[in-house]
Amino acid sequence: MNLILCDDDKVFLNKLEIRIRGLCQKHKIAVKMECYVSAKEMLEGIKNLDEISVFFIDIDMPEVNGFEVASYLKKWNRECCIVFVSNKDDLVFQSLVYHPSFLSARHIWMRNWSRSCWNCRKRQERKFPK
Repeated sequence: MNLILCDDDKVFLNKLEIRIRGLCQKHKIAVKMECYVSAKEMLEGIKNLDEISVFFIDIDMPEVNGFEVASYLKKWNRECCIVFVSNKDDLVFQSLVYHPSFLSARHIWMRNWSRSCWNCRKRQERKFPK
């Protein structure tokens, strides 16, 4: 499973990466992750969008925000799996326009992170059976 994590909060990004790696290790899921601290850097760094299983995107970022990223990704593939994570509750509800696979306020997501990861993995398996 190939994941991209994008959040301008480096501390949270590191915690997110550690938790997802732990979950994948626990369930024996091979995972490759790329982490970015800016959406602009992420969009410039992606080499092959077709290989990405799930995007974890912060909504409130400078330069290019998570909604702009989602708009670009959905133009590329309407079914791409996007998980929005934000520390601003009001932005979480605005994200519904982009049909994310999962969304949550950051403080809530940290408690439910395994469920959102697992749901995205199951969704990907339905789209691309082994």
